[in-house]
Amino acid sequence: MKADDLLPQSEEAKFLNHHHNDRWTHLKPVIVPLYMDCRDTFGKTMTYAKVAAFMKLHYDFHATENQYKNWFKKWGIQKRTPGTEKGDIVSVLGKRQRLGQSTSNVTLQQGNSDKHIDKKQLVRYLKSEMQAYKNCKIAPGVFSSWSLPYAAWIKTFEKQPDQPSPFGTSVRTPNYMSIESPAAISPGKEIAAPSPAMQLVETERAQYRSSMLLQGQLDALLTSLGRDKRMVVHNFFHDFYIHSIVTAKYWGKGPRVWSPGMITALLGSEMSQTAQGISNSAYSPVSIMIGMGSEAPTNLCRWAIHAEKHDYVPIPEVANEDELFDIRNPNSWAEWTNEQLSSASFTDSMQNSLENHTFSHTPVEDLPISMNMIASSVSQDPRCLEIDAWKLAIIAGNRDLLETLRDEITETIGEDLKDIHPFHLAIAFLDGAKSCCGVFEDLLETLSTLHYRVDNFGHTVFDSLMVSILSSHTNLHPQEVSPGFREMTRFPGEEKDVCGRWDTDSPIIRRLFEDGNARIPVQWKHPFCHTSVQAICHVLSGSVAHFGRVQSGGLFVRYCSNCGLKLTLGPFHTLIIVAASLARNGMAGETLFGAIAVLSCLLKTRSVIGVLEKFDVSVEDLYGIAEPGRCYHKSVDAFEFIQIVPRGIIERWSSECQVGWECMTQILRIAAEIESEEEEEDIIVPCETCGLYDAHCGEPKLGLLWATIQTELLTYRRLDEGMPWISANFSMQALETFLKTDGGEFDTPLVKDDMMKPHSECGWFVGNLNIPIAEEVCNHFFMNMEDHSRSSFLPRADFIFF
Repeated sequence: MKADDLLPQSEEAKFLNHHHNDRWTHLKPVIVPLYMDCRDTFGKTMTYAKVAAFMKLHYDFHATENQYKNWFKKWGIQKRTPGTEKGDIVSVLGKRQRLGQSTSNVTLQQGNSDKHIDKKQLVRYLKSEMQAYKNCKIAPGVFSSWSLPYAAWIKTFEKQPDQPSPFGTSVRTPNYMSIESPAAISPGKEIAAPSPAMQLVETERAQYRSSMLLQGQLDALLTSLGRDKRMVVHNFFHDFYIHSIVTAKYWGKGPRVWSPGMITALLGSEMSQTAQGISNSAYSPVSIMIGMGSEAPTNLCRWAIHAEKHDYVPIPEVANEDELFDIRNPNSWAEWTNEQLSSASFTDSMQNSLENHTFSHTPVEDLPISMNMIASSVSQDPRCLEIDAWKLAIIAGNRDLLETLRDEITETIGEDLKDIHPFHLAIAFLDGAKSCCGVFEDLLETLSTLHYRVDNFGHTVFDSLMVSILSSHTNLHPQEVSPGFREMTRFPGEEKDVCGRWDTDSPIIRRLFEDGNARIPVQWKHPFCHTSVQAICHVLSGSVAHFGRVQSGGLFVRYCSNCGLKLTLGPFHTLIIVAASLARNGMAGETLFGAIAVLSCLLKTRSVIGVLEKFDVSVEDLYGIAEPGRCYHKSVDAFEFIQIVPRGIIERWSSECQVGWECMTQILRIAAEIESEEEEEDIIVPCETCGLYDAHCGEPKLGLLWATIQTELLTYRRLDEGMPWISANFSMQALETFLKTDGGEFDTPLVKDDMMKPHSECGWFVGNLNIPIAEEVCNHFFMNMEDHSRSSFLPRADFIFF
């Protein structure tokens, strides 16, 4: 606008007959645009002095600069746009990107006047913001946080009553701002390129979103985007996650560089190969569920067998790898040479993928973020990917890759690893069929346990083990298990099955997630099986050996409905509720053998909390049957606690679970009696076998039970659908009778047929106080687990069982 456009058209337009103060109001439509929008003859912006001179000359309106300042303040009008308003302008323009959109379309209401933005001010603001983004600190583990595709991830948000959608319009146009929609573009008309200012807005918004991603503000990033762009960004980085998982899982064999096409071929071919092979093998990893027409995994486990490690001379590889290599069959892939391994770096591989965008078919031009900025930030601080590398190696369960990362660990990385809670992560992705306790063992050898006892959910390692049981073998919702899961709709690590029936990159899991399912269907689950029990017991024993005293308190927390007292459970109390959950919410065929095995393992571990230790608990509050206005909690030990679970609840369980529950009750009774006697003794003689001052060591029933449990876990798996979950060598009914009868025999084949090697009263086999292997417990060969298509062979774990 030119100042000449504001010249008076008549004497009446000067309002000379009005009082001076009234003239301010009448002349405001001239004064405001003169100051805000006009320039002088030299092209410079108007100042108060220039406005005063113009108004005096042309309107005969006499006022000082200070008077102009005061009236503009009174009107709420200022030429300078505050930073907050500039931020609002950029946010709204960035959210409403349309063809033909321009910064000139933005108008700000100040008082009763309109104000157009100063493009120079806006450009300076944008450049300042972009400079600041270059200095943002990269959050540890941010690139390994995209485990679900968008279709499944969106289902993890439960709509809360009276709460807005997390993906409502996050950027609303402020009341003081209006944006004129760009004119419709006629067909055939050439589309004009965005103005330089608008291009800068788009660049700044892309870098702003990238800075949110780098800082780990993922929810804020995704909420700031519209649905289509949110989906593109999420799936793009999910592609990176899957690419990195596959690379981590197979690091050391097969391809050294993965392309999106190779990963698609690997996963897609595995799925079709599985479908073709279903009718040919009873042990196929996937079967088809006819009922709903959807795929479901087999109910049959895989398993890990620990054995003595023997040195051997490897057979030389065939020179021509191309003749054998089949992307569809990982078993055909050659191991990398030592030279290839020593020259390779997993973190470098991840960095190259980010820089070259080699992990996704999505063009980077379609992304509302700046991959150049992300790649540049990572290249300036490549160590930021080391936490992602650790996280992915743990999830993938590649112990060789973990060993490489362990060799490169620094004090700084060890400190940053706390952010991913490595021990709890290893339990969430526990793989009893492939690595068993191996990943956990590797972490114990590398990391001090002092700083890793409790995770971000408030869970101890023992709590996480219990969560693994409940996640894999019950239909409980996460929020029913822990207050730490109050905003969770799925358990951590559901995408990896503890007994090896599916993994994070399995075709059946990819299909499930892509179809918009975030949780593992209940129909996929089965009872607390031997593969899962063995892995849980091994990790439990290793955690006690390194973490010391078993601690819990994060699960099934309740508050008294009357006095508000916080009610937390001890380890034995927690296990009792886990067992009750297996009986009440578990899968068909549940027997509570696994819960008994974990209880026996707890009793045989060193530094465990005593059975007689009391905690304030309330069964009524736990089961939601407490009446208001009354306190139900009482201080009870584990044996007292298991006895106050209402009979009405127990009687609704299967007969097998009722037998298992009675066995647990009797085990706790015996343990409590032994501990009570110990407290009365002045002198305690150490156990001849283990050398510990442990009252439970001298109890022959608990020792025999522990020996039979170890033998059962080492010798039996369910090979087909018609077989029971417990072998015929171990009778739960006989165990119940044995525990309830003084001086009775354990009338089960493992004992009466002399199937086990000699063991001490503790239940430890002679000469072995660490994790035993089958040949050390069996009097003769009778294990049924030598199906190599379903077995993984591992060296014996180094940590002892107590």
